[in-house]
Amino acid sequence: MNSYTKKTFIFFLFFNFLFSSEIKVGMTADFSGSLSYLGKSMKKGIESYFNNYNKNSNNKYKLIVYNDMYDPLLTTKYVKKLIKEDDVSVILGSIGTPTANAILPIVKENKIPFVAPYSGGDVLRLSENEYVFNFRASYSQEAYSITKKLLSEGVNVNEIAVFSQNDTYGNSGYYGVRKAIMENKNLIISDLTHERYTSGTLNIELGLSKLLDLNNKYKAIIVVGSDEAIIKFIRYAKEDYRQVKFFLLSPTDNRKIARELFLFSEDIFITQVLPPFSSKDNIDIIKEFIKAYELTHNSKDYNITSFEGYLSAKLLVKAIQENKIINKEKIYNSLKKLREIDIGLGFKSDFNNPKSQYSDEIWICQFNDSYELTTVKDSIYKDE
Repeated sequence: MNSYTKKTFIFFLFFNFLFSSEIKVGMTADFSGSLSYLGKSMKKGIESYFNNYNKNSNNKYKLIVYNDMYDPLLTTKYVKKLIKEDDVSVILGSIGTPTANAILPIVKENKIPFVAPYSGGDVLRLSENEYVFNFRASYSQEAYSITKKLLSEGVNVNEIAVFSQNDTYGNSGYYGVRKAIMENKNLIISDLTHERYTSGTLNIELGLSKLLDLNNKYKAIIVVGSDEAIIKFIRYAKEDYRQVKFFLLSPTDNRKIARELFLFSEDIFITQVLPPFSSKDNIDIIKEFIKAYELTHNSKDYNITSFEGYLSAKLLVKAIQENKIINKEKIYNSLKKLREIDIGLGFKSDFNNPKSQYSDEIWICQFNDSYELTTVKDSIYKDE
C-alpha cells in the first residue's frame, strides 16, 4: 500500500467513524426456561435484520441482551441495568406479558421507548402507557377473529367452549371470544362455556371433567394456555370429543404441537399475527427475511417468531432512518411521528391509534400434509 492509498484509507475510516452512530438496543427475555424457544427465536430475528442493515449504513445497531428466565423480578433488574449501565436508547422485543408489565413503570420513569414486546396483553395497549409501541395484534383480537369465523360458518354459541389458564393471558383470549358474541344482539353470552385450569400447572383434568359433565355437543374449543397444558388437554379431550376442532393462539409453538399431536393435526387451527411461510401473498418479505437469517446464523432454523423479531427490528429502523443524532428522545419522537409505512406485509400503518399498535392483521392457519402452517382459505366446517 503506497503513501497516497494509505492516507486515503485512513481518511475514509476517520470520515466513516465521524459520521456513524452506534445505537444500543436492549432486550430481556427467557433464554433458558419454558419460553426460551420464543426468546432465542426473537433474538435471532432481530440480529438478522441488524446484521444485514449494519453492512450498508452509518447507523450501527448493537443488541444487548440479558436472560430474565421469564421472571419479572429479573426483568426489572436487567432493564434497569440496560438503561443505567449499558446506556441503551430503546427496549425491543421483550417476551411475555408478566415481564412486559414489569418493564412498563421503568420505561415510563426513564422516558425510554419500549418497542414490539412479544405480547398480546391488553395492558400494553392502554393509553397511559405512552412509551409502548406495539407491533402485533393482541390476544383478544386473535380470539375475536376465531370466534367471528366460527359464527360466520353457522356454529352456535352453545357449540363453542373456551378452556384457558387462569391469568391475564387466558383472560385476554376469553374476553376476545365474549366481544365477538356480544356484538350480535341475537346471541346469548350465557350459552358460552368457559372452564379454566391453574396457570403454571398441567392440572387440566377438573376443567375438562366440567366440560364433559355439561354434555354439550361442542364443535369448537378455543384453548388458551401453555404448550404442555394444551397438548395434554387435546390428547385427553379427543377421547370423548372426536369431532371437535381446537383453536390455539399465536404464542403456541406450532412445531411442537405438530410433533406431539400429529394424529389430530387436521382438527387443530392456530392463529398467527404474521403470514405463514407458505403464503404466496407476502413472498418477497419472506424471502428477504430467510436470506438475512441464513446469512447471519448459517442455519435454516428460522420460524414465525424469528420472523416477528426481524420485522420488529425493521419497523424500529424504518422509524429512525438515518437521523444524525440518535438518543431515546429522538427515537421516541420518530416513532410518534411515523406515518403510513409498509415494511413488506402489503399494508401501510403506524402507531397513531388508541392501542399504539402497528398491525391488526391475523391469519387463521391449519397444518398441511407436511405439518407446516398454511392460511385457511375455505370453510373450516365445509365437510360437515
